[in-house]
Amino acid sequence: MGLFSPNHVCSIWRRLSLRRNLGLSTVVETVILTSVMMVILISTSLFANSILNNNMENVEFEQAIQVMSSVDDIAKKIMFKPYSSGYVKTSFLTTIPHFVETGKNLTVYVNETVLVSLPINVFKVRGGQSVGVSVNKDLVGNDSFILTNTTGSSSHIYTYQSDGAWVALDYRRIRSTYSGIVELYSQETGELEPFNLVEISVVKLTFGTVQVLEKSRIIIENIGTETKQMQDSGNFTIDAQYSDDGKLVYLSDLGGNPEYPTLINLSVICLEISILGGA
Repeated sequence: MGLFSPNHVCSIWRRLSLRRNLGLSTVVETVILTSVMMVILISTSLFANSILNNNMENVEFEQAIQVMSSVDDIAKKIMFKPYSSGYVKTSFLTTIPHFVETGKNLTVYVNETVLVSLPINVFKVRGGQSVGVSVNKDLVGNDSFILTNTTGSSSHIYTYQSDGAWVALDYRRIRSTYSGIVELYSQETGELEPFNLVEISVVKLTFGTVQVLEKSRIIIENIGTETKQMQDSGNFTIDAQYSDDGKLVYLSDLGGNPEYPTLINLSVICLEISILGGA
């Protein structure tokens, strides 16, 4: 409210009173005082609108975080249900959604053999101009490249600051779990033999239709699963590499028995995110 506090108004009034004593007309006094009051009202209104806009931007960014979490919840429900889908209603007044193709691949090796190599894409939302985050924060999951259990989330949702506040969702990791010993026919002997069974799953995130309006629906769909199978032996390694970083685990780290051969089942779960305008 700064320039026109009550003390300033009183000071102006005293000056007008002094000028009245000097013969200043009543009309001129009224015009000056009215102008001052108008400036005060306009300044107050602008200040209130600024606070309102800042609050709106912060509220909508928090809403974007919740929407990202809801998208991930739907993804978990449809992960193993090909051709199923779900959607989340949201609005984009001060936030802006982005679909980013990083141009980098997550590559999975078994020993030195490439099992799969997938492009990593990121769905993220930028907050309004007044929104900021003080530190980067993991909201769901983390940046580990290999999950070795069935409870951790395959997704990674996080907030960060980079020319504005962002909330992002990606699937830049694999899940590799040991499922125990199974009896399978050996290709060499034609008889049943014990095999380790290792399941590896990874999400391939792609983008569909993008039609962003003030009122929109974010749709996530399971568009199918690609599978692959291979065998290995000994205490082999599973290595997930992305850019200049990665993680490596041995069969024994998963709980497998290196004395037995291993059957490895790979599932590539294909998820597609679209944005359609309208309620």
